Amino acid sequence: LTVGTSNTLTFVVSGDITVNTNVNQADGVYIAGGTFSDVTDVSTFVVDGPLTINGAVYATTVDLDRVLSNDPLCGSTCDNNQSPAEIINFQPKYLVALAGDDYLGSPAISWREVAP
Repeated sequence: LTVGTSNTLTFVVSGDITVNTNVNQADGVYIAGGTFSDVTDVSTFVVDGPLTINGAVYATTVDLDRVLSNDPLCGSTCDNNQSPAEIINFQPKYLVALAGDDYLGSPAISWREVAP
């Protein structure tokens, strides 16, 4: 999937969410009742660059199994001792987009001040 810069992508699933190992960026909100995993196959979890998510990840279990390749030609961006294999930048704008009546609905309780 390719998402435009002004669009919002949200996955809400009762099971697992798995990001393909060759994906380097996956912006959006990911909500899983099961496991969120960042590799397709744990036998091939070595990658040349980090997975960057701009948004949020909520899951019962989060498995971050990527390992940077440590390729000397790649430099410090492929060295787990100097760079993370996963970068999740919390972006509230994705959650705010869901707050409207069309998506998550309005709150069940409305608060207002009442004079005594």
